[in-house]
Amino acid sequence: VWSNVSLIHRLVRNRAFVKQCGRVQVYSTEVLKTPCLYGVFHPVIYLPKSLLGEEKAAVEQMITHEYVHYLHRDYIWAMLRIALVSVYWFHPFLWIAAFCSKKDAELFCDETVISYIGEDNRFCYGATLIKMARNPVPGEFFCQVMAMSRKGRELEKRIYAISNRKHYSGWLIIPLIIGVCFVVMSTCSTGVISLAD
Repeated sequence: VWSNVSLIHRLVRNRAFVKQCGRVQVYSTEVLKTPCLYGVFHPVIYLPKSLLGEEKAAVEQMITHEYVHYLHRDYIWAMLRIALVSVYWFHPFLWIAAFCSKKDAELFCDETVISYIGEDNRFCYGATLIKMARNPVPGEFFCQVMAMSRKGRELEKRIYAISNRKHYSGWLIIPLIIGVCFVVMSTCSTGVISLAD
């Protein structure tokens, strides 16, 4: 709570309105070094002032990335992760689940952004992610920040996913539906035992 309250006070004191993106306001700030979506009830997009001098296409990709996080309601999932990690800090599987949840949110966000900006801009978007990787991400699990950049193997996996188009077969849905039906029927069915007098 202290980390989030402290960060939001610093952001409110040091921000300048840039534009409106759909239902979300975009601000520039010197507090953060990487673009992010931040806020609980009315999240806003923050761009570092140093990045406003970048090419217009790159800035639009940053804004689109954060707006997609807003559309996916990832800021709500971030709040839930913070609450769970705060309560069950001693449970190693929860930390693993929280990490995987963040990673999946980023991969899904990247895929959606590419569908918005077009396949021709796939590699430009990957280059923007790599450029953002040198900037630190504040808070990680303790601040409710949906930041654009990640480092290390996570970034490597995202770049690999961006550079390799996925082709999903329609036949995969049939075994998936059969599997889900089997699990539901086996776990939700009840056995009735008849006792004869």
